Amino acid sequence: MKRTLLTLVIVLIVTCGCTIYRIDSKDTSNDFYAPKKSIDDVQYLEKVDKPYTEIGIVTVTTERRQSMDEVIPKLK
Repeated sequence: MKRTLLTLVIVLIVTCGCTIYRIDSKDTSNDFYAPKKSIDDVQYLEKVDKPYTEIGIVTVTTERRQSMDEVIPKLK
């Protein structure tokens, strides 16, 4: 019984770390911008072809197996 419980605990600890996203952000401006009302209002662009103001940096760390379709909503 103890061996089965120990094995179960070890398996749970090892597999829990695989599903964690790490999201960090840093403001680069002192200006205030109201938050978006919906995630659909946030745009993700890899290349910007018009002038813009950087208001912050967002970094998402995840597993290699994650597709961009899974990561972008976390980034937004």
